[in-house]
Amino acid sequence: MMMTMLRRFVGPAALLSLGGCTLFPTPDTPRILDLPPAINSSTPPSAHALPVSLRLDTPQASEPVSGTHVLIRPQDTELGALPDARWRDTAPVLLRDYLLESLRARSGIKTLVTDTSPAVTDLTLISELSRFEAVQTGDGVEIVIAWHAQVIDNHSRSILCNRDFRTTQRSGGEGADDLARAFGGAAATLANSTRPWLTECLADRADN
Repeated sequence: MMMTMLRRFVGPAALLSLGGCTLFPTPDTPRILDLPPAINSSTPPSAHALPVSLRLDTPQASEPVSGTHVLIRPQDTELGALPDARWRDTAPVLLRDYLLESLRARSGIKTLVTDTSPAVTDLTLISELSRFEAVQTGDGVEIVIAWHAQVIDNHSRSILCNRDFRTTQRSGGEGADDLARAFGGAAATLANSTRPWLTECLADRADN
């Protein structure tokens, strides 16, 4: 039965040219992929400093989003992965690190740490990552990231702000390098949307 599923998944009708995508392969020597750097000269720094401390928790995710596979969705009800490449870490950690780099450089937040730090902070950004995948469409490949974020007051445990984010990015090709760059573009769009939302939320908190 499994072989039948694999043949159906990787057949010409399922994935036209995505390098022989299979159902969660475990290659002997996979390529290790990473997102491009989060910082570039076109991203302006924040003009205001926010006197708050924020912990950025690793997003929660269920399998297979919580793993290191480069996920491919050939159709709505199926998921597979590139057979010869994987992420350097899990998708939630990749996104956390990307957002951390972007926010530290551009958000103006006084203190920003992750859940790997023992530091005590005023606030925590918790989130859920539900999609981090490349979707096969009729005219190419589109990266989709779906992320739900909440800012919590660590003293009262109340939710100060919450928002659903969904970002897409067309890939310039179907190879591993093209997909990694496209994932980076989608992550950049997400970070650019997160910064003003988070800045407004934290500014309201700092004023109170």
